[in-house]
Amino acid sequence: MGCGVSAGEFRQTGKLPTKDQLIEEYQTTRYRVRNAIAVLADTVAIGDSDNDLTMIEVAGIGIAMGNGEQCAKDAADWVADAVDASGLAHAFERLGVV
Repeated sequence: MGCGVSAGEFRQTGKLPTKDQLIEEYQTTRYRVRNAIAVLADTVAIGDSDNDLTMIEVAGIGIAMGNGEQCAKDAADWVADAVDASGLAHAFERLGVV
């Protein structure tokens, strides 16, 4: 897709990007961001602690493990059974993965 003038190219050539190059770079970046969001909306995240919060919150479906910390449960779309009660397997079954 688009290719603007990089900092390295500017140092080598001394040429600034043209208006068309800047517009193309903007459109390319916008396209990439939109696709990343669409892909992110189709993801599932499963976590159990505070270090998983961002992942749980930004995924299309955020799942906390039943034995996890309350903050993970609060951030999740739903809470699976505890790990030692086959929670991960049950979550995969509910998602239709297995």
